[in-house]
Amino acid sequence: MAGGIVSAPATRDRPPDIDDQGLVVRPIGPIGPIIWGDGTLQNGAQTAVGAIAVIVLPADPNRKASIIQNVGTENIRIGAAGVTSTTGIQLVPGATAIFEAPYIVGTAQDIWAIQESAPSIAFATEIT
Repeated sequence: MAGGIVSAPATRDRPPDIDDQGLVVRPIGPIGPIIWGDGTLQNGAQTAVGAIAVIVLPADPNRKASIIQNVGTENIRIGAAGVTSTTGIQLVPGATAIFEAPYIVGTAQDIWAIQESAPSIAFATEIT
C-alpha cells in the first residue's frame, strides 16, 4: 500500500490490510464509540509536527492500543523511527489511525511523525 488508511476491514475470510511498514491498519470513519475490554485510556497530548521527525507517542511496554490523529491543517506521515515525508502512513487533516495489539508488532516502540510539505499538529494517546 502506498501510504494512507485502507478502506476495507479484515474479516475471517479476508486478512487485515498491511501498510508499507508492515503495520496492520483499519479504517476509521463515522462509526460509533470504540470500546476496548481491559485498559485505561490516557489523556494524550498534541505535538507540533515539522520537517524533522518527532516522537508523538513514546514507547510503552504496557500499551494495548495507540490512537494518532492529525488535528492540524496539513498532511503528516506517521511510522517507526526513520519515517520520512514520503514513507509511513499518511494522515490527512482530521484523519485518525489506531494501532492495537496483538495486530501490531512492537507496541512498545516509539511512534514518530513528520510533515509532508508544511507543519501540522498530531494528537496521540494510548490505552494501557
